Amino acid sequence: MLNKIHFKNSTLIWLLTIGWVLMATFMTGFVVVLVSVFIISIIVRLIGEEHNHLLASEEMHQHNYNELERYKRALEEEKDNYRKIMTASNEAYWQFSKESNEITIANFSKDVPKMTLSFSAFLEKVYFEDQVIVKKYFTEGPESNGSVLEFDARLLTHAPLELYHWFHWICIDEDGYLFGSITDINTEMINRERIEFYAFHDPVLGLYNMDYFNEIINNTMLSGLTDGQYALIVIGVVGYARILNAYGKNLTDIMSFQLSAEISAIFKEASYISTLHSGRFAIWIKCEDVTHCVSSAIEKLTGAIESQVGQFENVNMPIQVAYGGSLVDSTHKVSSAVIAEAEMAFEYAVENNILGEIKWFDNSLKDAKERMVMIEQMLLKAIASDELFVVYQPQYASFDGMEIIGYEALLRWQNESLGLVGPSEFIPFAESIDQVNQLGRFVIDEVTSFLSLKQKEGKTLKVSINASYKELLQNDYVSYLINRVEEKGLKRSQINIEITESTISEYLDVVSESLTALREHAFEIQMDDFGTGYSSLYQLGRLPIQVLKIDKIFILGLETDEKMFALTKLIIDIAHRLEIKIIAEGVETINQYQILKNMGCDYYQGYLFSKPKTADEVDAFSIRNSLGS
Repeated sequence: MLNKIHFKNSTLIWLLTIGWVLMATFMTGFVVVLVSVFIISIIVRLIGEEHNHLLASEEMHQHNYNELERYKRALEEEKDNYRKIMTASNEAYWQFSKESNEITIANFSKDVPKMTLSFSAFLEKVYFEDQVIVKKYFTEGPESNGSVLEFDARLLTHAPLELYHWFHWICIDEDGYLFGSITDINTEMINRERIEFYAFHDPVLGLYNMDYFNEIINNTMLSGLTDGQYALIVIGVVGYARILNAYGKNLTDIMSFQLSAEISAIFKEASYISTLHSGRFAIWIKCEDVTHCVSSAIEKLTGAIESQVGQFENVNMPIQVAYGGSLVDSTHKVSSAVIAEAEMAFEYAVENNILGEIKWFDNSLKDAKERMVMIEQMLLKAIASDELFVVYQPQYASFDGMEIIGYEALLRWQNESLGLVGPSEFIPFAESIDQVNQLGRFVIDEVTSFLSLKQKEGKTLKVSINASYKELLQNDYVSYLINRVEEKGLKRSQINIEITESTISEYLDVVSESLTALREHAFEIQMDDFGTGYSSLYQLGRLPIQVLKIDKIFILGLETDEKMFALTKLIIDIAHRLEIKIIAEGVETINQYQILKNMGCDYYQGYLFSKPKTADEVDAFSIRNSLGS
């Protein structure tokens, strides 16, 4: 607008000037003066306007100049801020020229703020597994000009060590160039990989966890078992809970890691190895002759365990390992059933001390397992249903006179579905679910009632009662026994308390207090199954034992095993030196009796003399009445 005004004013000034000159030339007098004054006033006014216009134009130019300077400073500040942000962040920017085949990366690291490489040299810095995708994207670029492309690839870095780091690449393709940003996502990727690893692996041992193991085994069986034989093996540490309590979690975890490493190294034919639970491992193996493959591997593993597992600078763990397995075929549909079969075989191996070789599953183990499940379900109802009863096996001073010196009370269970259930089946289970105290008090009640009935008949009998270590741990066990004896009008010397050596080792101090209290109240203390525990002689010195019962495993070997013969003689001699009487259990032949008699055995119990009798069958007339008054 100002420029248009400037143009009009200038034109008018020129026209007025030319008009005034012409008038002065052709006109004279007053008119010339008058017209001249008018023209001059107009010219002066126009010149003033032009002057004002020039001043305004200068101000506008100055304003525009100031604005440009302000924008320039802001741009420099933004540029500086961007440089600072890029320096502080984990992002770099890059461009790739398709014409020169070179890539330039800026702000890649503090040590290398900018670098330009040929594409081949750059590709050498890319992790080999990612080179295919990088070459593809750099060669083909985005799908269309101006579109955005994103991908992840690992690139070699030098700070602080020469390592491959994960980077996220973003770029667009314009005018023969690929350019964009590169972001360090290494920490994010490592965390993601760690989360994925722990989702499928045991965090301590690094083996597959059971969830993933079950999934892949199920998928394998679903797709069909072809090209070879398949088996699932369970390997476990015998007495894992005892080792954990004795050596603590840290050492036990290290031992488990050592064992898992040996298993992984030796079972090379295994497709998958997983942690199971409580020191147990599951192995899925495929082989042309799977039983041979497994047996060969177990032989190697047994040797490696002896020399490598549980061996520390100042500690040597006594590691024993058992093996159970299931041969897998088309009849198996789910992994859980196969694992259950292998665990049944493993537990059978543990219970029967089968070490160094594998126990394969068969249907008899399944039947036994189903029986145990029924025992579990029905045991709690057994007392209320009047299914439990006590039998009494006589103990004799000799075979010649058949002189009975007492009885052992044995708990039995007669169930309509299970039949006759032996104590070896249900007592350990009762201990595991804390029902043994209820069973023990049932026996005390039955025995004291039996003795009271016989006493009313004029027959004073003596009976031994088995006491679980869990009963002896109860604060009121001693008082309960005394109350029952006194309620029935019995002498305390009529009751003997039998303890099993192998079950009290871990609780020796507490059990010792209860046994001492029982002995102080005139109850006789007997140790059952002597010779099968871990510290027999030590326990003899600690506990108030008056009678030792030699386990039948020694009696069975008397006639054929020289070592068993020598050990039995040694036990009898040591007991007599300590003024402890001996009862031999499980005597079944006259020859066993003669050998024991010659060794100086005091009393005998077994089928050679008598099977257990019900309360109604007990013949009290042959009992020696030598209990005193």
